[in-house]
Amino acid sequence: VYNTPGAFSEEVADLALGMVIGLARSIPKIDTEVRAGKWPRYEGTSLTGKTVGIIGLGGIGQAIAVRCRAFGMAILGSDVVPLSEHRARELAVTQMTVEELLPASDIVILACNLTPDNRHLINAAAVQRMKPKSMLVNVARGPLVEEQAVVAGLRSGHLAAVGLDVFEIEPLPGDSPLRDFDNCIFGTHGGSSTKEAIDRINDKTIEIARSVLGRGSGDLSQYNRVV
Repeated sequence: VYNTPGAFSEEVADLALGMVIGLARSIPKIDTEVRAGKWPRYEGTSLTGKTVGIIGLGGIGQAIAVRCRAFGMAILGSDVVPLSEHRARELAVTQMTVEELLPASDIVILACNLTPDNRHLINAAAVQRMKPKSMLVNVARGPLVEEQAVVAGLRSGHLAAVGLDVFEIEPLPGDSPLRDFDNCIFGTHGGSSTKEAIDRINDKTIEIARSVLGRGSGDLSQYNRVV
């Protein structure tokens, strides 16, 4: 059930945009400093008019595109299985290769499956292809990103900010150099962790179990905390 396509698309898309907004306006850093008694002012980045490149145009990628369009962003997209022309027009997505997308995007969001062919999709060469001072967000799978390449991009300033909900090794090791940067936001591989999503999957699990047992559906609310 947890691998059902689109099962958590909206929730993961929410997290992706949350990371983008938090990075663009330095929200975590400002919050930390205000709690410490400071009153900082950081120059943020407006999202309206920026170009976002979404790698992976399945349910999650499409949900991200809907949200980015609402923010007034231009949307580029890449997937091994292209969207139909009709769906691409609906989402206002311009489709292209990853190689074309990287240097054209102010923000790159990974929302694709991990396969043997795309491990370390974002490596040192890919980071260098990205637009200077661009932002990277990964809400897909950790091994899509070669973390040492991202560390190098952050140290050089080529990458302005990074949001990672997933890592090559989870939990993130205590000695990871990623921890040295305050222009990053980290998650705990929890893009699907909302009450609504968990309740929905619990209901679906019970529905499937009842179907297998030949009992029909009916009211599932009493089982929500059991599964």
